[in-house]
Amino acid sequence: MPRRMRAFLADGTPSPPGWTVWESDGTAWLAARPDDPVSAGDLIGWRYAAGAGEPPGRGWMTYVEQCAGPSDSLREAAVVIDFGDAQRGERPPAPVRACVRVDEGATAAQVPAKVAEVRTGARGEVAAVNGYPAAPPPGPPVPLLAGGVAVLILLAAVVLLAVRRRA
Repeated sequence: MPRRMRAFLADGTPSPPGWTVWESDGTAWLAARPDDPVSAGDLIGWRYAAGAGEPPGRGWMTYVEQCAGPSDSLREAAVVIDFGDAQRGERPPAPVRACVRVDEGATAAQVPAKVAEVRTGARGEVAAVNGYPAAPPPGPPVPLLAGGVAVLILLAAVVLLAVRRRA
């Protein structure tokens, strides 16, 4: 079931900066999961965003607007791929808008591959569409991680000393 304004990975964890998947209810974009089923007449949107919670552009809202007619027994769905936020040194490609035929049991993660080249990451998340972004979004800087580890070690040492003094 789609959720409002919160994007998730296939395993249910909140999405970091990167590709997010959405479903339109005809009036708004609702965050979806990559493993959500896709039915005839659905409008699925994918967007590259600097942070979770940014849906595709508001100009694309209904299946009928995308596919120029009501859905029929052909099991067509509409897909929008919005390359969103430019990454440092890169220029986003033009958005992709298309009607695609979806197989029985198709998921939101399978839809963009009907009209674009999709590269996935180690956890099954969409890492790039049509080569964008060329590199994965940066994680936390190493000094920040090292500083966090150092703080945790010091905190553990303080707790250990306090426990020994009480004993």
